[in-house]
Amino acid sequence: MPSTRGRLALSAAVLLLAGPTAPPALSGPEDPTAALRKTCDKGNAADCRTVAGMFARGEGVTKDPGKAASFQKKACEAGEMHSCFDLAALHRTGEGVSKDLVRTVKLLDQSCTGGLPEGCGELGLLYESGKEIERDLGRAAGYLEKGCEGGGAAACTRLGAMYQDGARLKKDLGKAAVYYDKGCSGGDTVACPRAGLLYAAGEGVTKDVAKAASYFKKGCEASQADGCYRLGLAHQRGEGVPRDTARALALFTQGCDNGVADACHGLGLLYRDGVGVARDATKSTALLRKACEGGSATGCYELGTVTKGTAKSAEMFEKACNGGDSRGCYGLGVLYTESNAVARDLVRASALFKQACDGGSLQGCSRLAPMLEFGEPIPRDLPRAMELYKKTCEGGMHEDCYKLAKMHLRGTTMPRDINQAVPLLEKACSGDIAAACRDYGFMLDRGDGMTRDRAKGYALLKKACAAGDKPACDQTRFAR
Repeated sequence: MPSTRGRLALSAAVLLLAGPTAPPALSGPEDPTAALRKTCDKGNAADCRTVAGMFARGEGVTKDPGKAASFQKKACEAGEMHSCFDLAALHRTGEGVSKDLVRTVKLLDQSCTGGLPEGCGELGLLYESGKEIERDLGRAAGYLEKGCEGGGAAACTRLGAMYQDGARLKKDLGKAAVYYDKGCSGGDTVACPRAGLLYAAGEGVTKDVAKAASYFKKGCEASQADGCYRLGLAHQRGEGVPRDTARALALFTQGCDNGVADACHGLGLLYRDGVGVARDATKSTALLRKACEGGSATGCYELGTVTKGTAKSAEMFEKACNGGDSRGCYGLGVLYTESNAVARDLVRASALFKQACDGGSLQGCSRLAPMLEFGEPIPRDLPRAMELYKKTCEGGMHEDCYKLAKMHLRGTTMPRDINQAVPLLEKACSGDIAAACRDYGFMLDRGDGMTRDRAKGYALLKKACAAGDKPACDQTRFAR
């Protein structure tokens, strides 16, 4: 569905209105506008607009943008708000009339005040962008609100976007959801997938995957390709709709064919894994490449894993990282520490691990923590290292639980703390970290900072030995 801006431009292109003066009279019995012009002169705005259209399109008369414009002007003055809106378009672009943004604003305001929601919405967009007139976000929101209340679906959608991004209005995802719903319900189907995403994530609204799927479906049925992709994900995961891989495959294909890069990524993974379709590595790679070239950071990351350990992999991981996929930052950081694909650069790697960690990658945090703990190759920061170990331990990375326990046992940044260390050793040992079982077993066997329990200590040492820990094996030979 064309945006309000698109409709405005379209009106200008079709009407080709120009010229500020009234049209000269026509003569001759063949003049098809004669009767309409008479009623127009008597104040019939609709007939003025009809004559304007005839001259604009050359229907029954010689095409004459100047005459068309003057009749449109008369229609506007007689109360035809669509004519005011169309004149605003021409004064904005300077097509056939003088380019006059002051006049554009006045005409849009006139059409808005006269009850035309498109006028309110377009004027709101002008004040929001600040590209042609001075930005005024208060006025922008006011005009968009008025346009939305008047039934202008596009104005509702734009207002929702302003509340969602928080750059132009105070961020309020609840309001964003309300306005997206109004936009979607009013026929601006761009808003449907946006509303669906908020309900799928439970952002600003109560999470409701079934409602999200219904929004995605409505968008898809209205040819919003992103809605098709999102609905495909819902069917793939069984979220709000029945799990249906075949349906997901069809929807991903539809989305990919219509320019949704992430849909190409999803489709590429299905072909890679042979889910719902015959496995096809060549087709998968081609789809992932299309996704990456289309701007999908996840597509770039997956393409990087296909060419793992190569210069091409580094290129793809960097694109993914720059596109916001923290896994790409982590993958590139690993290459800078462990691969011949790029020159070894631990400083660069540490920056990438930090970027990955800040982006939510536990693996990135795990690789950054020891660099901070030992001060290599970046300045030592023991409190931050402990903070990261705690985060990754809680995220299920048991080896980092053990590393944090050792910091507490050494008293690295504070007095030695057995009480903090023991639960961490237990968690790490339960996660099959043999060294944690061994150290905890030694402590119990010796009664190091706790009640001595040689039986439990021996059991832990045996567990560590069975996992291949040589010191634990040596100790069990002498134990008991």
